[in-house]
Amino acid sequence: MLSDGDSQAFRAVKGYPYAVEKLECVNHAHKRFGTALRNARKNASLGGKGAGKLTDAKCLSLQNYYRGAITGSINGGVQTMKSAVWATFFHSVSTDEDPHHLRCPAGTESWCFYQKAEANHEQPPPHDKLTTGLSREVAGKLIAIYQRFTSDELLLRMRHGGTQNQNECFNSMIWSRCPKTLFFGYGRVLSAVSSAVMRFNEGNLS
Repeated sequence: MLSDGDSQAFRAVKGYPYAVEKLECVNHAHKRFGTALRNARKNASLGGKGAGKLTDAKCLSLQNYYRGAITGSINGGVQTMKSAVWATFFHSVSTDEDPHHLRCPAGTESWCFYQKAEANHEQPPPHDKLTTGLSREVAGKLIAIYQRFTSDELLLRMRHGGTQNQNECFNSMIWSRCPKTLFFGYGRVLSAVSSAVMRFNEGNLS
C-alpha cells in the first residue's frame, strides 16, 4: 500500500487477516524533510544572513537534493540511496581547506562542481560559490534530521521510487463528480467512482 507517513487508511487495513506492506510516497518524505529543516532553522536559530547559515533557499535546495538522491539511486538498493543522501550533506559542509566530495558522483556529468572539475582535469572553483554551504555548527545540528530520514526502515519503504500523484489525480476525478462538501446517497457515490475509474483508465472515449 503506497501512502504517506501517517496514513489513516493503512492503520485501518493493517489489522485484517492478511499481510499489508506499507510503501512510502517519495513526495511526502521529501515534503517532511523540508519541514524538518525549516523547523530546525526556526527552533534552533540556525537562520540568518551570515555565511553558512541555514536560509530558506538552502532549505529548499537541500530538500530537493534529498528527493533527487532517492529517485536517482533506487536501482542500487537502500545503502546506495543512503550514501547518495549523505553525499549531499557532506557536499554542503565542504570548504577549500576541508573538501568532502568523495561520496559525490564522479564524472563530467556529476551534479557536484568539484567532481565535475576533477573529471575535466580542471581546478575546482572555490567553495564560497557553494549555494548550499553550511557552517560546521549549523551542519552539526542537522545530523539528527539526516539520520532520521536515511533510516533503513524508511528507505526500504521508498525503494520503489513511486508517489501518490496518480492516486491524488484519481481522487480529484471522483470528488469532481461527487463533492465531499455535500451529502450523496450510495447510488450517486457508486456512479461517481465507476465513472471516474473509466475516465482515469480509458479517457474520454469510455
